[in-house]
Amino acid sequence: MKGRADSVMMVTLYMDHEGIMPLVLEDGKIVVSISNTQLIAKGTPLNDKLYEFIDKRNSLEVKIEELERKEARMVLDGANLDDVHGQLAKEGEALVKEMNDYVRQFIVDNFENVLGPSVFMMMCSTIFRHSRLSLCLYLSWSSFFTIPLYFSGNALSTAA
Repeated sequence: MKGRADSVMMVTLYMDHEGIMPLVLEDGKIVVSISNTQLIAKGTPLNDKLYEFIDKRNSLEVKIEELERKEARMVLDGANLDDVHGQLAKEGEALVKEMNDYVRQFIVDNFENVLGPSVFMMMCSTIFRHSRLSLCLYLSWSSFFTIPLYFSGNALSTAA
C-alpha cells in the first residue's frame, strides 16, 4: 500500500473482523511483518518506537507470568510455602512496579505525539481483559497534568 499521509494517526490493522495489531500511519516506508510468532511494524520513527515499547512490555509480562511456574518449581523442590510466597510477592511487586513505571514514562515521553495518548487508551482498555486496574489508576490523567480547572456556569476552563 502506498500513499501520503497529511497527518499522523494511530490505527489498527484488521484481518477479517479482528483487530490484530496497532500501527502508526505516518510518512515513510512502513514494513509490516505478520508471522505465526510475531506481529511487527517498522521502518518509521513512531512505529519503531511503538514496537520497541511493545517488545519490552511483553518481556516484562512474561517475567511476571513466569513467577507462577517458579512458585510451583520451588514448592516441588521442598521449599517452605510461606517463604516461597514471601519471596515471590516481593519479586512480583518489583516487576509490576517496573512495568508500571516503564509504561507511565513512555506515555509521558510521548505525550506530544500520537503514541502517548494512544498507548494510554490501550493500557486502560486492558483493565477489563487483564485485571490491571492498578496500572490505569497509576496512570490516571491527573498524574500527568498540573493545570488547574475552574468551573464557571456550564463550562470548565483553565482561567479563573
